[in-house]
Amino acid sequence: MTDELVTTLVVIASVPAGLWLLFDGLPRFLERGEKQPAPALDGELPARDEYDCHPAPLVPFTVPQARIVMQKLIRCDAERCDCKAAAFRVLVEAGLVRPAKALR
Repeated sequence: MTDELVTTLVVIASVPAGLWLLFDGLPRFLERGEKQPAPALDGELPARDEYDCHPAPLVPFTVPQARIVMQKLIRCDAERCDCKAAAFRVLVEAGLVRPAKALR
């Protein structure tokens, strides 16, 4: 009877731990390696490869989503980052952003 109780308690304790690892612990661990490097002190822009990491969304952004994307991708250039360009287009179409004459 005690062996069954121990087995049951181990299973009860390991299921929440496994779920936490799968849905919270592992994504946090993977995100640590994706952080952008700090900008150079001499004012140089990072290499172009660092901007090419945000693909365009499959579904167009809503206006609130576009605002959040523009804030989160502030270091990205809209000409190189497809995700930021899509968010920028949504804000232009909504009349919230007016592009420079060179972009019209």
